[in-house]
Amino acid sequence: MGFLLICVSWLFGAPVDEERMKSSGRLIFGIVCFALVLSFVGTVLGGLWADDSWGRFWGWDPKETFALESFVIFAILIHIRLTAKDRGFWTAILAVIGCIAMLFNWIVINFTISGLHSYA
Repeated sequence: MGFLLICVSWLFGAPVDEERMKSSGRLIFGIVCFALVLSFVGTVLGGLWADDSWGRFWGWDPKETFALESFVIFAILIHIRLTAKDRGFWTAILAVIGCIAMLFNWIVINFTISGLHSYA
């Protein structure tokens, strides 16, 4: 969402200066932190539901595996953001990689690969 907002602002000719890049990086970081918390809560609650329904917390289904991959990418993003001095570049690169992984999970895994969580 932050990436789309930044792209739209660049399309309409908003001047790109150092302060704008820093605020964009903070916006991306805030959205990723919020998404990581929601992803963690969803994974834990989904695992508890799966344990109650099927008797196992994690089954290494493709959907579960790519959800874990997205979570790990965003956790690495937060770790790099909090420890690295160059915050804007790696935050943006990892945010794009994480979004691509999530889109792959939502589109390709749901509709083309058969598994417990797919619609194929």
